[in-house]
Amino acid sequence: MKSIPLTKVQFQEFRDLQQKRRWDWPATFSANSKGDIWPYVGNGHTPLRKRVDVKGCSPILKWVADVYTAIRPEGGRFFIGDNGAFWKSAGRDPVQFLQWDFGEEQRHQAPVKRFQTVRELRDWVAENRRR
Repeated sequence: MKSIPLTKVQFQEFRDLQQKRRWDWPATFSANSKGDIWPYVGNGHTPLRKRVDVKGCSPILKWVADVYTAIRPEGGRFFIGDNGAFWKSAGRDPVQFLQWDFGEEQRHQAPVKRFQTVRELRDWVAENRRR
């Protein structure tokens, strides 16, 4: 299994991009073969109108999604846990595909943006895609 260096700030970025919190995972995302990445909003298929594409918001999230879709080309939901990234099939135990290596904190981290509402998240994503 691949181990990647990750800071606590980067880990917090996963949480900050969530639209809806889950009790069992710090963060949950879906990805597809077109490269779209969106945060969890509910069980089952997420309608297009409820998807907020966050692929440009975090380079580490994009990388995790790319690794996931390399393993599962059809895409689907993946889960960010305290020790790594996981996927699972219906009714099965989670399968870990990445392990976090929390080393020394990096000195030059960009500030973490926190969103109070889905609208704030959507506005920020739209603004940062233009850059």
